[in-house]
Amino acid sequence: MAPIRTQWTRLIRFVAAETGGVHIGQPVDPNLDVGVAAHKGTPFKAHEIIGSALDPTSEVTKKELTVKYLLSPLSKRQVGFVRCLGLNYSDHAAEANLQAPAYPVLFVKPASSLIGPEGTVVIPAAAQPVDKHLPDYEVEFTIVIGKPAKDVKKKTLWIMF
Repeated sequence: MAPIRTQWTRLIRFVAAETGGVHIGQPVDPNLDVGVAAHKGTPFKAHEIIGSALDPTSEVTKKELTVKYLLSPLSKRQVGFVRCLGLNYSDHAAEANLQAPAYPVLFVKPASSLIGPEGTVVIPAAAQPVDKHLPDYEVEFTIVIGKPAKDVKKKTLWIMF
C-alpha cells in the first residue's frame, strides 16, 4: 500500500466567521499552535481546502477564512468508530493499580464520543451518578502512519514518538 500524499500538511476543521459554516483548511501561519490560539480566543486564518479530509486529491486554496472555533479534525460521520489499545504502557497500568496485561486490551470508541477542542465531555447515563462512577481523564489519541507498516518492532514505535 502506497503512502497517501496530500497538498495539505496541517489539517484543521472549523467554523468560519465569514460564513458560519463548517470548513476544512490549513493554518496560514505554519508555526501557529492552533490549539493554544483557539483556547486563548486569538483569531487566526486558514487557507480553505476544497474537498474532503479523506480525499488525497483535495486542494488547498488561496482563500483565507477566519477560524471562529475549531472542531474535531474529522466529523462523526467520517470516523465511524476508532479501534483502541488500552493499558499499553506500564505507567498507565500502575496509575490504575493494575498489572500490565500479558496481551493487548482492545476496545472501540463510537463516533458519539468524538469531541473537538474545548468540547464538553458528556458522561453517558450508564456511568451516572459520577460520584459512584468516577470518569477517567484520559483521552484517545489517534495517529495515522504515513506509510505501510506490518510487524513494526516495539523499538521503532518508541522512536516515532
